[in-house]
Amino acid sequence: MIRPILLIHRAGWGGAEQTLLDLIEGLPTDQWQVTAAVPDGPFSEKLAGLQTNIESIRFPAWRKMRDLIRNRLCLRSITRLAGRVSARVVIAGDFRTAPYAVQAAVNRGCPSLVFIQDSTIRQRHIKAYRVHRADRVLCPSNRQLQQAILGGVDPSRAILLPVGIDTKRFNPHVDGSQLRNQWMPCQDAVLVGCIGSISPLKGQDLLLEAMLPLMREDKRIGLVFAGSGKNSFIENLKRRAPEFLSSNRIRFVDWMEDIGAAYAAVDVVAVPSRSESFSRVTAEAMACGKAVITTQTGAVEELFDRDRCGISVPVGDISALREALSRLVNDAELRMQLGHAASEQIVHHFSLAKSQQQFQEVLQSLCD
Repeated sequence: MIRPILLIHRAGWGGAEQTLLDLIEGLPTDQWQVTAAVPDGPFSEKLAGLQTNIESIRFPAWRKMRDLIRNRLCLRSITRLAGRVSARVVIAGDFRTAPYAVQAAVNRGCPSLVFIQDSTIRQRHIKAYRVHRADRVLCPSNRQLQQAILGGVDPSRAILLPVGIDTKRFNPHVDGSQLRNQWMPCQDAVLVGCIGSISPLKGQDLLLEAMLPLMREDKRIGLVFAGSGKNSFIENLKRRAPEFLSSNRIRFVDWMEDIGAAYAAVDVVAVPSRSESFSRVTAEAMACGKAVITTQTGAVEELFDRDRCGISVPVGDISALREALSRLVNDAELRMQLGHAASEQIVHHFSLAKSQQQFQEVLQSLCD
Protein backbone atom coordinates (compact mmCIF):
# COMPACT_ATOMS: atom_id res chain seq x y z
CA MET A 1 0.00 0.00 0.00
CA ILE A 2 1.40 3.40 -1.05
CA ARG A 3 0.51 6.28 1.29
CA PRO A 4 0.71 9.85 -0.06
CA ILE A 5 -0.11 12.93 2.01
CA LEU A 6 -2.05 15.75 0.33
CA LEU A 7 -1.85 19.29 1.73
CA ILE A 8 -4.58 21.81 0.86
CA HIS A 9 -4.69 25.48 1.87
CA ARG A 10 -8.33 26.25 1.03
CA ALA A 11 -11.38 24.98 2.88
CA GLY A 12 -13.77 26.01 0.09
CA TRP A 13 -14.78 24.47 -3.19
CA GLY A 14 -13.84 25.39 -6.73
CA GLY A 15 -12.33 24.11 -9.97
CA ALA A 16 -8.91 23.36 -8.46
CA GLU A 17 -10.48 21.29 -5.69
CA GLN A 18 -12.63 19.40 -8.20
CA THR A 19 -9.49 18.57 -10.19
CA LEU A 20 -7.73 17.18 -7.12
CA LEU A 21 -10.82 15.20 -6.12
CA ASP A 22 -11.05 13.67 -9.61
CA LEU A 23 -7.38 12.65 -9.58
CA ILE A 24 -7.54 11.10 -6.11
CA GLU A 25 -10.72 9.24 -7.05
CA GLY A 26 -8.76 7.66 -9.92
CA LEU A 27 -6.20 6.04 -7.58
CA PRO A 28 -7.03 2.35 -6.98
CA THR A 29 -7.97 2.00 -3.30
CA ASP A 30 -6.30 -1.40 -3.05
CA GLN A 31 -2.94 0.22 -3.89
CA TRP A 32 -3.19 3.78 -2.54
CA GLN A 33 -4.27 5.21 0.80
CA VAL A 34 -4.35 9.02 0.75
CA THR A 35 -4.19 11.16 3.86
CA ALA A 36 -5.33 14.76 3.37
CA ALA A 37 -4.29 17.63 5.64
CA VAL A 38 -6.98 20.21 4.92
CA PRO A 39 -9.11 22.80 6.78
CA ASP A 40 -12.64 21.73 7.67
CA GLY A 41 -15.06 22.63 4.89
CA PRO A 42 -16.73 21.43 1.69
CA PHE A 43 -13.53 19.98 0.24
CA SER A 44 -12.70 17.89 3.31
CA GLU A 45 -16.26 16.55 3.30
CA LYS A 46 -15.98 15.45 -0.32
CA LEU A 47 -12.56 13.89 0.28
CA ALA A 48 -13.96 11.92 3.22
CA GLY A 49 -16.45 10.38 0.80
CA LEU A 50 -13.52 8.82 -1.09
CA GLN A 51 -12.30 6.90 1.98
CA THR A 52 -9.49 9.43 2.39
CA ASN A 53 -8.04 9.90 5.86
CA ILE A 54 -8.68 13.50 6.91
CA GLU A 55 -6.46 15.53 9.24
CA SER A 56 -7.99 18.91 10.04
CA ILE A 57 -5.35 21.64 9.84
CA ARG A 58 -5.08 25.28 8.86
CA PHE A 59 -1.95 26.49 7.13
CA PRO A 60 -0.63 29.87 8.30
CA ALA A 61 0.58 32.28 5.62
CA TRP A 62 4.13 31.57 4.58
CA ARG A 63 6.90 34.15 5.06
CA LYS A 64 4.79 36.49 7.19
CA MET A 65 6.76 37.72 10.18
CA ARG A 66 3.75 37.45 12.46
CA ASP A 67 3.33 33.77 11.52
CA LEU A 68 6.92 32.52 11.84
CA ILE A 69 6.23 30.53 15.01
CA ARG A 70 2.98 29.16 13.56
CA ASN A 71 4.87 28.20 10.38
CA ARG A 72 7.31 26.10 12.40
CA LEU A 73 4.59 24.47 14.47
CA CYS A 74 2.58 23.65 11.34
CA LEU A 75 5.64 22.20 9.62
CA ARG A 76 6.39 20.08 12.66
CA SER A 77 2.80 18.76 12.62
CA ILE A 78 3.02 17.84 8.93
CA THR A 79 6.39 16.12 9.41
CA ARG A 80 5.00 14.10 12.32
CA LEU A 81 1.92 13.19 10.28
CA ALA A 82 4.13 12.01 7.42
CA GLY A 83 6.04 9.81 9.82
CA ARG A 84 2.91 8.46 11.47
CA VAL A 85 1.33 7.29 8.21
CA SER A 86 4.67 6.23 6.64
CA ALA A 87 4.16 8.66 3.76
CA ARG A 88 5.95 7.80 0.51
CA VAL A 89 5.33 11.21 -1.08
CA VAL A 90 4.07 14.59 0.14
CA ILE A 91 1.81 16.48 -2.27
CA ALA A 92 1.05 20.20 -2.20
CA GLY A 93 -2.36 20.71 -3.78
CA ASP A 94 -1.58 24.42 -4.32
CA PHE A 95 1.48 26.64 -4.25
CA ARG A 96 0.61 28.07 -0.81
CA THR A 97 1.19 24.67 0.81
CA ALA A 98 4.32 24.02 -1.28
CA PRO A 99 6.87 25.13 1.36
CA TYR A 100 5.28 22.85 3.94
CA ALA A 101 5.18 19.89 1.54
CA VAL A 102 8.73 20.36 0.30
CA GLN A 103 10.30 20.74 3.74
CA ALA A 104 8.22 17.98 5.35
CA ALA A 105 9.31 15.65 2.52
CA VAL A 106 12.95 16.54 3.16
CA ASN A 107 12.48 15.90 6.88
CA ARG A 108 10.77 12.61 6.15
CA GLY A 109 13.27 11.58 3.45
CA CYS A 110 10.67 11.15 0.72
CA PRO A 111 9.89 13.04 -2.53
CA SER A 112 7.54 16.00 -2.91
CA LEU A 113 5.12 17.02 -5.64
CA VAL A 114 3.52 20.43 -6.13
CA PHE A 115 0.40 21.32 -8.13
CA ILE A 116 0.29 24.79 -9.65
CA GLN A 117 -3.40 25.51 -10.12
CA ASP A 118 -3.74 29.07 -8.87
CA SER A 119 -4.26 31.74 -11.52
CA THR A 120 -2.75 34.37 -9.21
CA ILE A 121 0.68 32.73 -9.01
CA ARG A 122 3.56 34.75 -10.48
CA GLN A 123 7.15 33.89 -11.31
CA ARG A 124 8.39 35.43 -8.06
CA HIS A 125 6.23 32.99 -6.09
CA ILE A 126 8.06 29.95 -7.48
CA LYS A 127 11.12 30.50 -5.28
CA ALA A 128 9.37 32.41 -2.50
CA TYR A 129 7.17 29.36 -1.86
CA ARG A 130 9.94 26.82 -2.59
CA VAL A 131 8.09 25.36 -5.55
CA HIS A 132 11.42 25.07 -7.40
CA ARG A 133 12.68 22.61 -4.76
CA ALA A 134 9.93 20.06 -5.36
CA ASP A 135 10.82 16.79 -7.05
CA ARG A 136 7.95 17.23 -9.50
CA VAL A 137 5.77 20.24 -10.40
CA LEU A 138 2.46 19.63 -12.18
CA CYS A 139 1.01 22.41 -14.35
CA PRO A 140 -2.41 22.36 -16.07
CA SER A 141 -1.43 24.48 -19.09
CA ASN A 142 1.61 25.24 -21.23
CA ARG A 143 1.32 28.85 -20.12
CA GLN A 144 1.81 27.91 -16.46
CA LEU A 145 4.45 25.34 -17.32
CA GLN A 146 6.60 28.00 -18.96
CA GLN A 147 5.98 30.39 -16.08
CA ALA A 148 7.15 27.75 -13.60
CA ILE A 149 10.33 27.11 -15.60
CA LEU A 150 11.06 30.83 -15.92
CA GLY A 151 10.52 31.12 -12.17
CA GLY A 152 13.25 28.58 -11.45
CA VAL A 153 11.76 25.07 -11.77
CA ASP A 154 14.10 22.61 -13.47
CA PRO A 155 12.49 21.74 -16.85
CA SER A 156 13.10 18.04 -16.17
CA ARG A 157 10.88 18.29 -13.08
CA ALA A 158 8.04 20.30 -14.66
CA ILE A 159 5.20 18.20 -16.09
CA LEU A 160 2.16 19.24 -18.10
CA LEU A 161 -0.96 17.61 -16.63
CA PRO A 162 -4.08 19.05 -18.30
CA VAL A 163 -7.33 18.99 -16.38
CA GLY A 164 -9.41 15.95 -17.30
CA ILE A 165 -13.16 16.27 -17.84
CA ASP A 166 -15.68 13.61 -16.88
CA THR A 167 -17.56 13.17 -20.15
CA LYS A 168 -20.14 10.95 -18.46
CA ARG A 169 -21.21 14.01 -16.52
CA PHE A 170 -20.51 16.64 -19.19
CA ASN A 171 -21.59 15.79 -22.71
CA PRO A 172 -23.93 17.07 -25.46
CA HIS A 173 -26.73 14.75 -24.30
CA VAL A 174 -27.21 16.40 -20.89
CA ASP A 175 -30.77 17.71 -20.54
CA GLY A 176 -31.06 21.39 -19.69
CA SER A 177 -34.62 21.96 -20.87
CA GLN A 178 -36.11 22.48 -17.41
CA LEU A 179 -33.61 25.18 -16.53
CA ARG A 180 -33.98 26.70 -19.97
CA ASN A 181 -37.72 27.09 -19.48
CA GLN A 182 -37.14 28.74 -16.11
CA TRP A 183 -34.49 31.13 -17.36
CA MET A 184 -35.70 32.10 -20.85
CA PRO A 185 -38.96 30.45 -22.00
CA CYS A 186 -39.20 32.50 -25.22
CA GLN A 187 -38.83 30.17 -28.24
CA ASP A 188 -36.47 32.36 -30.28
CA ALA A 189 -34.35 33.48 -27.34
CA VAL A 190 -30.55 33.27 -27.43
CA LEU A 191 -29.22 32.70 -23.94
CA VAL A 192 -25.66 33.52 -22.90
CA GLY A 193 -24.38 31.87 -19.73
CA CYS A 194 -21.53 32.86 -17.45
CA ILE A 195 -21.08 29.94 -15.09
CA GLY A 196 -18.80 29.62 -12.07
CA SER A 197 -17.56 31.79 -9.22
CA ILE A 198 -18.45 35.47 -9.50
CA SER A 199 -15.55 37.83 -8.78
CA PRO A 200 -13.50 40.61 -10.41
CA LEU A 201 -10.88 38.00 -11.38
CA LYS A 202 -13.51 36.11 -13.37
CA GLY A 203 -14.46 39.25 -15.29
CA GLN A 204 -18.25 39.29 -15.07
CA ASP A 205 -18.11 43.10 -15.06
CA LEU A 206 -16.36 42.99 -18.46
CA LEU A 207 -18.99 40.63 -19.84
CA LEU A 208 -21.83 42.84 -18.64
CA GLU A 209 -20.28 45.90 -20.27
CA ALA A 210 -19.93 43.98 -23.54
CA MET A 211 -23.45 42.53 -23.39
CA LEU A 212 -25.60 45.55 -22.49
CA PRO A 213 -25.45 47.29 -25.91
CA LEU A 214 -26.27 43.99 -27.65
CA MET A 215 -29.21 43.36 -25.33
CA ARG A 216 -30.60 46.84 -25.94
CA GLU A 217 -30.48 46.23 -29.70
CA ASP A 218 -31.81 42.66 -29.69
CA LYS A 219 -34.64 41.63 -27.34
CA ARG A 220 -34.02 37.94 -28.01
CA ILE A 221 -30.81 37.96 -25.96
CA GLY A 222 -30.74 36.86 -22.33
CA LEU A 223 -27.87 36.55 -19.86
CA VAL A 224 -27.52 34.22 -16.87
CA PHE A 225 -24.85 34.41 -14.18
CA ALA A 226 -24.83 31.04 -12.40
CA GLY A 227 -22.54 30.86 -9.39
CA SER A 228 -21.65 32.31 -6.02
CA GLY A 229 -19.37 35.15 -5.01
CA LYS A 230 -18.98 38.24 -2.86
CA ASN A 231 -22.31 39.98 -2.35
CA SER A 232 -20.79 43.44 -2.83
CA PHE A 233 -19.51 42.56 -6.30
CA ILE A 234 -22.77 40.88 -7.31
CA GLU A 235 -24.82 43.86 -6.09
CA ASN A 236 -22.59 46.20 -8.08
CA LEU A 237 -23.27 44.16 -11.22
CA LYS A 238 -27.02 44.27 -10.56
CA ARG A 239 -27.00 48.05 -10.19
CA ARG A 240 -25.64 48.40 -13.72
CA ALA A 241 -28.60 46.77 -15.44
CA PRO A 242 -31.83 47.31 -13.47
CA GLU A 243 -34.05 47.33 -16.55
CA PHE A 244 -32.93 43.85 -17.60
CA LEU A 245 -33.20 42.45 -14.10
CA SER A 246 -36.79 43.60 -13.78
CA SER A 247 -37.68 41.95 -17.09
CA ASN A 248 -35.73 38.77 -16.17
CA ARG A 249 -33.51 39.05 -19.21
CA ILE A 250 -30.57 39.06 -16.82
CA ARG A 251 -30.65 36.53 -14.02
CA PHE A 252 -28.37 35.72 -11.11
CA VAL A 253 -28.81 32.16 -9.87
CA ASP A 254 -27.01 30.28 -7.12
CA TRP A 255 -24.42 27.61 -7.77
CA MET A 256 -25.98 24.19 -8.39
CA GLU A 257 -24.65 20.64 -8.11
CA ASP A 258 -26.06 19.69 -11.54
CA ILE A 259 -23.89 22.21 -13.35
CA GLY A 260 -24.04 20.16 -16.56
CA ALA A 261 -27.71 21.12 -16.89
CA ALA A 262 -26.73 24.79 -16.65
CA TYR A 263 -24.35 24.44 -19.60
CA ALA A 264 -27.01 22.54 -21.53
CA ALA A 265 -29.61 25.27 -20.88
CA VAL A 266 -27.69 28.06 -22.63
CA ASP A 267 -26.70 28.69 -26.24
CA VAL A 268 -23.35 30.39 -25.63
CA VAL A 269 -20.97 30.13 -22.66
CA ALA A 270 -18.86 33.22 -21.94
CA VAL A 271 -15.69 33.00 -19.83
CA PRO A 272 -14.37 36.59 -19.61
CA SER A 273 -11.70 35.92 -16.95
CA ARG A 274 -8.81 38.26 -16.30
CA SER A 275 -6.68 35.26 -15.34
CA GLU A 276 -7.01 31.47 -15.30
CA SER A 277 -4.65 28.58 -14.61
CA PHE A 278 -6.59 26.24 -16.92
CA SER A 279 -10.31 27.21 -17.08
CA ARG A 280 -12.31 24.16 -16.12
CA VAL A 281 -15.54 25.98 -16.98
CA THR A 282 -14.37 26.39 -20.57
CA ALA A 283 -13.54 22.68 -20.86
CA GLU A 284 -16.78 21.52 -19.22
CA ALA A 285 -18.87 23.74 -21.51
CA MET A 286 -16.95 22.42 -24.52
CA ALA A 287 -17.63 18.84 -23.41
CA CYS A 288 -21.35 19.71 -23.37
CA GLY A 289 -21.10 20.78 -27.01
CA LYS A 290 -21.45 24.51 -26.38
CA ALA A 291 -19.97 27.39 -28.32
CA VAL A 292 -17.58 29.12 -25.91
CA ILE A 293 -16.07 32.59 -25.89
CA THR A 294 -13.14 33.02 -23.54
CA THR A 295 -10.18 35.26 -22.96
CA GLN A 296 -6.64 34.38 -23.99
CA THR A 297 -5.51 33.02 -20.64
CA GLY A 298 -5.14 29.60 -19.01
CA ALA A 299 -5.14 26.67 -21.42
CA VAL A 300 -7.23 28.33 -24.12
CA GLU A 301 -4.61 27.72 -26.82
CA GLU A 302 -4.61 23.98 -26.16
CA LEU A 303 -8.38 23.77 -25.67
CA PHE A 304 -9.44 25.78 -28.71
CA ASP A 305 -6.79 24.42 -31.11
CA ARG A 306 -6.23 27.74 -32.93
CA ASP A 307 -9.85 28.81 -32.43
CA ARG A 308 -11.18 25.72 -34.22
CA CYS A 309 -13.22 24.81 -31.14
CA GLY A 310 -14.18 28.23 -29.78
CA ILE A 311 -13.52 31.95 -29.97
CA SER A 312 -10.82 33.62 -27.87
CA VAL A 313 -10.34 37.34 -27.33
CA PRO A 314 -7.62 39.37 -25.61
CA VAL A 315 -8.01 39.77 -21.85
CA GLY A 316 -9.94 42.94 -21.02
CA ASP A 317 -10.80 43.79 -24.65
CA ILE A 318 -14.49 44.62 -24.34
CA SER A 319 -14.90 45.54 -28.02
CA ALA A 320 -13.49 42.19 -29.15
CA LEU A 321 -15.66 40.38 -26.61
CA ARG A 322 -18.77 42.21 -27.83
CA GLU A 323 -17.95 41.42 -31.46
CA ALA A 324 -17.47 37.73 -30.69
CA LEU A 325 -20.73 37.61 -28.74
CA SER A 326 -22.56 39.29 -31.61
CA ARG A 327 -21.20 36.72 -34.07
CA LEU A 328 -22.38 33.77 -32.02
CA VAL A 329 -25.72 35.24 -31.03
CA ASN A 330 -26.58 35.82 -34.68
CA ASP A 331 -25.17 32.62 -36.20
CA ALA A 332 -26.79 29.38 -35.01
CA GLU A 333 -24.84 27.35 -37.56
CA LEU A 334 -21.52 28.66 -36.23
CA ARG A 335 -22.61 27.83 -32.69
CA MET A 336 -23.38 24.28 -33.75
CA GLN A 337 -20.12 23.92 -35.67
CA LEU A 338 -17.98 25.16 -32.77
CA GLY A 339 -19.92 23.10 -30.24
CA HIS A 340 -19.43 19.87 -32.17
CA ALA A 341 -15.69 20.48 -32.61
CA ALA A 342 -15.42 21.42 -28.93
CA SER A 343 -16.99 18.23 -27.60
CA GLU A 344 -14.77 16.11 -29.87
CA GLN A 345 -11.70 18.00 -28.66
CA ILE A 346 -12.47 17.20 -25.02
CA VAL A 347 -13.24 13.53 -25.67
CA HIS A 348 -10.01 12.96 -27.58
CA HIS A 349 -7.54 15.16 -25.71
CA PHE A 350 -8.86 16.10 -22.25
CA SER A 351 -10.54 12.99 -20.89
CA LEU A 352 -10.59 12.38 -17.15
CA ALA A 353 -9.32 8.82 -17.55
CA LYS A 354 -6.23 10.09 -19.36
CA SER A 355 -5.42 12.64 -16.65
CA GLN A 356 -6.00 10.11 -13.87
CA GLN A 357 -3.67 7.63 -15.54
CA GLN A 358 -0.93 10.23 -16.01
CA PHE A 359 -1.25 11.36 -12.38
CA GLN A 360 -0.90 7.81 -11.11
CA GLU A 361 2.16 7.26 -13.31
CA VAL A 362 3.83 10.42 -11.95
CA LEU A 363 3.15 9.35 -8.35
CA GLN A 364 4.35 5.82 -9.05
CA SER A 365 7.60 7.09 -10.56
CA LEU A 366 8.28 9.14 -7.42
CA CYS A 367 7.60 6.21 -5.11
CA ASP A 368 9.60 3.56 -6.98
